[in-house]
Amino acid sequence: MAWGDPARHEPRRRPSLRVETAEERAIRHYVELESDEDVESVELVKRHRVLSQAYEAFDVRCARSRWWVITNLTNLYSQDQFRTADEAFSFHVGLAMRLWERDRVTVETEPRSVSETAWRKYAVAVEALGEANDAEDYQAVGVRLREAMIALVKDQAAHDWVADISDPPQLANIKDWLQIFAVKMTSKRRQRAYVRAIWEKTWDLVVHLQHDSTAVAWDAELAVNAVNHALEGFMYMRVNAVKDGGLRCPLCQSHRFAGTLNWGSDGELMEWDECSACRYATEPAGTGVRRS
Repeated sequence: MAWGDPARHEPRRRPSLRVETAEERAIRHYVELESDEDVESVELVKRHRVLSQAYEAFDVRCARSRWWVITNLTNLYSQDQFRTADEAFSFHVGLAMRLWERDRVTVETEPRSVSETAWRKYAVAVEALGEANDAEDYQAVGVRLREAMIALVKDQAAHDWVADISDPPQLANIKDWLQIFAVKMTSKRRQRAYVRAIWEKTWDLVVHLQHDSTAVAWDAELAVNAVNHALEGFMYMRVNAVKDGGLRCPLCQSHRFAGTLNWGSDGELMEWDECSACRYATEPAGTGVRRS
């Protein structure tokens, strides 16, 4: 064959040793684990996209049973109960949406403790959105979201860490309070600007929804998601501000400042705080624990 022959440069196809795709293999392993049966065949039936989420439906045959398997989040449905893949898919999407709605009002315990009242009022707003049908219902969602944001400000304004405010703004003045909170939570300019901007834009969105007589479901959905982000962002920043404040060396401000334990000369376990950067240490104190 001549060097210039185009056939010489065609890629050679190597026979594949796989009898199933990686997707099919993952589905087989999943079904065998869930059903405790050997899978005989896995076939991709259809791909779906709903609200920007991609789903795949598989037809899976086992020795004694047959299943529809839908991805994102992966679950299996007996074909004795769901005759077609479309029936299983419709049920699966409904279940996924309900789980997503439940998770929207779920946040870790530590950040949530910053303002339980605010998060409870936010959960009421999410519930109201689920039952809303008309413009006035969506406006009512805005009212509840506004109450959630004010609740957080009210909780924090009364705390010791926000003390020494000579002329405090009204509690409903969200923007001024967030400027105060941001300054007290962090010395980093960009972080301050970010949390203020999120709250200011969210507050404007919520107030507009509250008075929008032409509001539709999407307007309320957008506001609910925005308040979720604003609440979580503030709560996580507040939690980390407390942690960072307790982990800085009072002498050199290093983060390498931590509690230390060691046995004293008299056999009692002693504890103190020590900085690994500058060697500053607090006075040791006894724990009451002695060597046996």
